[in-house]
Amino acid sequence: MSITIIDNTKPQSPILEWHPKPKFKNTYQRDSYWNEQKKLWIEGLNDIPGSLVHKTQEQQIKDRDLGSIFHPICRDVDLLVHQTIQDCRKTGEALVVIKGRGVGLSSEGGCLANYFMNVFPGTTSLLTSSDKPKIASLFSE
Repeated sequence: MSITIIDNTKPQSPILEWHPKPKFKNTYQRDSYWNEQKKLWIEGLNDIPGSLVHKTQEQQIKDRDLGSIFHPICRDVDLLVHQTIQDCRKTGEALVVIKGRGVGLSSEGGCLANYFMNVFPGTTSLLTSSDKPKIASLFSE
């Protein structure tokens, strides 16, 4: 039987952190770096899906209230969403996410569209916050 000791006296380590891109000395280093990154975006890092690696490392989000632009942190809810998306893609199932306001999942949709655009060029993504009739008309073409 194992015992886990939780130390609440210091903050938990983040799941993933943004790291600045290295300075490249030549084209070979740059190409090697990007090939390695693209492999991570597809295969993931241990139990962390590649879409979440891409979001944390390559994307930026604008704070709608303050206007500041920042790199997203990797939260537990992000890991849960990306693992569920990965599982649904593997099994070919559709995923429906019903969310409340203030969780940050709206920016998650934008980050996913950017991920698919970068990893699978030619992908079509649809993001909207329109009403039902407007959304239905988008699929009637």
